[in-house]
Amino acid sequence: YQSENVPKYHAREVAVQRAKMLGASVLLGSATPSLEAYYHTTTGEYTRIELTERAGGASLPRVEIVDLREELAAKNFSIFSRSLTAKIQKRLERGEQTILFLNRRGFAGFVSCRKCGEVVGCPHCAVSLKPHSRAGKVTHLTCHYCGYTIPMPQTCPSCGSKYIGTFGLGTEQVEQMAASRFPGARVLRMDADTTGGKEGHDRILKQFAAGEA
Repeated sequence: YQSENVPKYHAREVAVQRAKMLGASVLLGSATPSLEAYYHTTTGEYTRIELTERAGGASLPRVEIVDLREELAAKNFSIFSRSLTAKIQKRLERGEQTILFLNRRGFAGFVSCRKCGEVVGCPHCAVSLKPHSRAGKVTHLTCHYCGYTIPMPQTCPSCGSKYIGTFGLGTEQVEQMAASRFPGARVLRMDADTTGGKEGHDRILKQFAAGEA
């Protein structure tokens, strides 16, 4: 966890420093350790302990990699591959649930001009603004760092071209497309925009556990 508020801090580094002050030990657990943490294990500053098997003797999940270029060649222009669509449909028919993971909130990845290539960015944070939608239409762009927000531009702010649009996928778009592709399914979206408030996460998790999605 890295706090964006002042004073800014990294929770892992705070824990390490607190442990040094108190003479305590810190146990960092991750299947994907950071480069810094991994480097410390090579210098001897950290002691590396490896798990050679999964907890409880569980087996690795089966992973299928789908080449979306082949989907396009087969005239499938959906964000869902034919294989994924079929598997979701089977689970729905059995009354089971499906979780789709995407590490990008908002409607899309960014907004860019097709003529000059300009990416609409935050004037304060040097990052691209993220498109957000209302009623299925992109209405505004927001910086996920400082909260700076502007209406969705109709022309490129750099060259004035009208050929400006969204690129990439966000959780809002996946939610809309899932509801459209599987009209009988109940869809819940869980991201920073839907879990505001003290019990935001618990509310959605309870709905999912109760079979409401």
